[in-house]
Amino acid sequence: MKKVYLLNICIMIAALSHAQQVSYQEARQAAQSFFAKQQKAVTQCAHIETSSNHDTLFYIFNANNAYVLISADKRCQPVLAFSDKTTFQTNNIIPPVQMWMGNYAAQIQSLKQQNVLRPHREWLAVLQPQKDFDNDIEAVAPLLTSQWGQGVNYNYYCPKDEDGTNGRCVTGCVATAMAQLIYYFRFPDTGMASYSYTHDTYGTLSANFGQTKYDYDAMTDKPDQINLPMSLLIHHCGVAVDMVYGPNASGMYNHKAAYALRTYFKYSPQTAYVFRDTTLMDWDSLIVTHLNKNIPLYYAGWSVPDTNGHGFVCDGYQKTDSTYYYHFNFGWDGYMDGYFYTAALSPGGNNFNLAQEIIVNAYPDTSLYHYPDIQLTGSRTLTALSGSFEDGSSPIQNYANNMDYTWNIQPDHDSIIHIKFDIYFQIAQNDTLFIHSDDANLSNYIITQDSGKLSLNVFSPYIQVRLKTDTGETKNGFTASYSSDIPSYCNILQMLSAKSGIVEDGSGANRYNNFTDCKTLLKIDGMKFISLHFTKFETEKDKDILYIYDQGVNPSVLLATLSGAIHDTVFSFQTNTLMFVFQTDEQNTFDGWKFTYTSAINAIEDRDKQDIDVKIYPNPANQQLTIENTDIIIQKVKVYDIWGKLQQQYEINTGKHTYDINRLSQGMYFIKIETSQGIITRKLQINR
Repeated sequence: MKKVYLLNICIMIAALSHAQQVSYQEARQAAQSFFAKQQKAVTQCAHIETSSNHDTLFYIFNANNAYVLISADKRCQPVLAFSDKTTFQTNNIIPPVQMWMGNYAAQIQSLKQQNVLRPHREWLAVLQPQKDFDNDIEAVAPLLTSQWGQGVNYNYYCPKDEDGTNGRCVTGCVATAMAQLIYYFRFPDTGMASYSYTHDTYGTLSANFGQTKYDYDAMTDKPDQINLPMSLLIHHCGVAVDMVYGPNASGMYNHKAAYALRTYFKYSPQTAYVFRDTTLMDWDSLIVTHLNKNIPLYYAGWSVPDTNGHGFVCDGYQKTDSTYYYHFNFGWDGYMDGYFYTAALSPGGNNFNLAQEIIVNAYPDTSLYHYPDIQLTGSRTLTALSGSFEDGSSPIQNYANNMDYTWNIQPDHDSIIHIKFDIYFQIAQNDTLFIHSDDANLSNYIITQDSGKLSLNVFSPYIQVRLKTDTGETKNGFTASYSSDIPSYCNILQMLSAKSGIVEDGSGANRYNNFTDCKTLLKIDGMKFISLHFTKFETEKDKDILYIYDQGVNPSVLLATLSGAIHDTVFSFQTNTLMFVFQTDEQNTFDGWKFTYTSAINAIEDRDKQDIDVKIYPNPANQQLTIENTDIIIQKVKVYDIWGKLQQQYEINTGKHTYDINRLSQGMYFIKIETSQGIITRKLQINR
């Protein structure tokens, strides 16, 4: 009888537990109820997460530029995560979002193994007919305007590695998170001290924080090209925490971020880690107190029992009833940023380990350093292609009274197509924000007693922003960011086959761009010789370089490396296939280059070969060169490098003469022989 009784209890518990499963229809109803607050509707079910035994764990539904993650168990919090900016893409889920999804799945699976029978109270509300989630929301909107990442536009100073996407290591999520916090405060102007460490693969990595001025005016919220000031700041953050760099992933393993902010970047002495599984402080109160003061937090979490963590920025929250959702900027160029539930999914339902940490009090040390500089006078001109600026008050204070300050955006470039401009503003009554441009199709903007965001595409190389305030009430002010769209002067690969023509860097009358890397393949079938006549050549010497390769042989051979100033110079090569590779560095640009080319079956210098008997050997040469002639009179022999610079000169008459060429480096040269019957030019290749 007892066995039957126990069996009935087990069956009853199993039945009640199964009754807590959320059906697809119920989950869709919950999602629709959630989206109704945003005046949106469910468009699709993007994903259904299941366990190894095919239990449904959660659903993800998309709406227009939004998604919501709904628990599949009524004993859990109904809404686990959401975004009001982007849909959920199942084919490209970034690691930190995978971490949260893994944590949710593990908690729900753990809950299914326990005898928790009572549904979560919010499920009772959401599934009642004509009753929505509580619309009484307490919130701090995302504080960060930046959407930085870890790859191409940010890792210019990271260690080189040919396995990296752009030949370098990625920055690491910790470095990008720290740098976004520093950019948010635009502090410090310069760091403090220096530091080096030894990486097992990349050797000694160093940063001199005290000798570096961080150029926030040249940093931007979302770069569309390599940004050097941003790359430098992010790399310094990486060095400061002994970043374990790699071509595809970089990580920190020493919990050093708080120390680095205090020691090298002049942040508060109270900047410190707090660990969720050991602190006695209320987690939500700790975070919300910071966010209410406009102080974002470094946040990290782990997928238990995985030891690989992910660092990002917590910069906002929404609270519905007693439920907090925190906004995370993941450092993936804004991709999948959103709101996530971080507490236990079922209060009292399990003892799940929440491996999470934050850095508290990460703001400038105002006891030792002047911050912020809120009284601006006069004007400032921003000349970087991309940049940002704010009213001088910092994110945690209001702007000053009696201001009249102007910011002029005037990028230093020959040909600006347009400027993308974003400004977030909160302006008090009787204070005025003026925005002016030379774009005839755009109105001038005069903003007062208003708040919001303004985004403009300005087809002009000039924008002016002016803030004028009186003696009354002040508000948070503004922060602005811009980026310039410039022409791309050359193709990644251009292919030419005509027997003659013109080749140039593509910039025309303008200066070429920084970070150029483009190629031109010249392949002329049926020809054996190609002659180049440079009518223009001016680049930054030893920095911006045109490489010329013979692609007619395998492997290809580097024939010439050209940089600096070369005027009216002719090169001839015995090949029908040349590859031109033009690469420029991060700074300084010049007029560029242009040449005409011709091709022939026979070399031009060989046309008098039958009439003038001069032999030059060996060719290619190594240590010595022999010139042999018979009846003609040779007045002079001159050896030129490919830039037209005289390297050696010989005086001979008739007969056979051998010369030491040890001091000539490996490469191609031209020998000009002045004879009684004319001038003969020959190519000479020296191999070492």
